[in-house]
Order: sequence, then structure tokens, then C-alpha cells
Amino acid sequence: MILKNTIKKKLSQDLTIEQVNTIEGELISGKTLTEIFSEKNPYQVSLQKFYAMLKRNKELEIKIIEARKMGMQTLIDKIMTLLQTEEITDPNLILWLRERINFVKWTASKITDLYSDNKPQKVNTDQKISIAFEDNLGDMIDVSGEIEEVSPTPPKN
Repeated sequence: MILKNTIKKKLSQDLTIEQVNTIEGELISGKTLTEIFSEKNPYQVSLQKFYAMLKRNKELEIKIIEARKMGMQTLIDKIMTLLQTEEITDPNLILWLRERINFVKWTASKITDLYSDNKPQKVNTDQKISIAFEDNLGDMIDVSGEIEEVSPTPPKN
């Protein structure tokens, strides 16, 4: 596959394809890049260096963005499961959960258009302008002889 070959060429000194696939899987499971590239990460790559790799390799960037979108859907599914199965009575926990839900909703609307109110719409518009003239001289009224000059109205004092 072209994507794998491109990733392999550009990341050979930094990350292997298996590591990229593992990172993608962790993103899909709902982890953040900050969690993945913490001090104890097995990749020996910092978060800043990973972002530099994304800038150099657009195909990898697209792959990571798609994984982040799926990870956001995973987080929403986890919250939905929590709300359906747990009976929460602690007011502090309710407030914390509400704020977390609001943050996930806000983030989801920014990351993926699946949960956005402003979905991009495709509108098929025709950019052509057609001008057509008909030969309808028989329907025209000749007003050239009926023109009379009108003097301006004098101002009122």
C-alpha cells in the first residue's frame, strides 16, 4: 500500500509502522497524544517530535486525525454507557461529570463534524449565466412620437 510505504520511508529513523499502528489504536481507544507520549512512552519520541513528524508526512497526519475522530466517538460511547448504567447520587460527582460531558461535547464538535451543529453542506450550484434575446419587434410599442418636454416645477416660497 502506498500509505504504508510512504510512512515507512519518512519514519524509518523515528517510528516503525507497527508503532504508528499502535499509536493509532491507542488514539481510537480514547487516549490523548499527551498520554501516549508521556515520559514513560515506549517510542522514545517526544510529543513535539511527533508533531514535527506529522508536519513532514501529510498521510500520517490524516491517519492520526482520523484516529482522533474515532477516539472522540469512543469517549462519547463511554460517557453514554456510564450515564445508562450508573446511578449517581453524589452532587460533586454530578457536577464533575456534567463538566466532563460538556468538554467532550465541545471537543467533539471541533474535531469531527459528526457531532457538530455546523455540518458542511454540499450545494450543487450552476455557475453559468445564460443571456438570450428574442426577436419580438411585433410586440414592441413605439413611443418615440409621444415624447413631450416638461418644464421643471418652480420652487415654493
